[in-house]
Amino acid sequence: MVSRLFPCRVRNAAAFDYYGESQLRGGADFFDFIPYQPRGLVVAIGEVSGYSGAATALLLPGLRCFLRTSLPGDTGDIRHVVRDLNRALCDTSPDGFYATLFCAAIDPDLRQLHYVNAGHEPALLIRGGTERVYRLESTGTVLGLTARSGYGVRTLAIEPGDLLVAFSAGLRMRPTRRDRPLGNPACFRRCATVLARGRANWWRT
Repeated sequence: MVSRLFPCRVRNAAAFDYYGESQLRGGADFFDFIPYQPRGLVVAIGEVSGYSGAATALLLPGLRCFLRTSLPGDTGDIRHVVRDLNRALCDTSPDGFYATLFCAAIDPDLRQLHYVNAGHEPALLIRGGTERVYRLESTGTVLGLTARSGYGVRTLAIEPGDLLVAFSAGLRMRPTRRDRPLGNPACFRRCATVLARGRANWWRT
């Protein structure tokens, strides 16, 4: 069941090259690619905290199902979907539970990326022509704390060759050769280095 939370590809988003991979099995992270008409793609990545491993394994499919049933019909304003997901979690989850979520709707025809970041690690938008890096910072608090939380949506222009990199806290906390956490600055530098070498197996527009 958990392996289904980590899809590598979907078929009907021909305007993109994209790839996802998890190095965890039975962890608290999930990601998904959700196509929407006519050629758009939603990228979602999140992380659950405050539950045991078994409970997390039961919750993650529910989160993914909510996104898959809500997003394709409401990608014009994804903040509404994130707001409704937050309210649902507040109504049904116990104290101490929360989740982070980065959710981006990419429209290749309008060349726009709309995103909501609910307390997740900042995604990176790397410009193909200049390799300039934009951090897609939080637009709201984590999910599940209070039903009164609001979430902003931000829009960026995208061009052919741009690269979107999204990851969970596990990458930032991955130990280096000196057994120290990688940290945000080093994490961003590593992503840029991978791109420069032309080996990026990430989501590419």
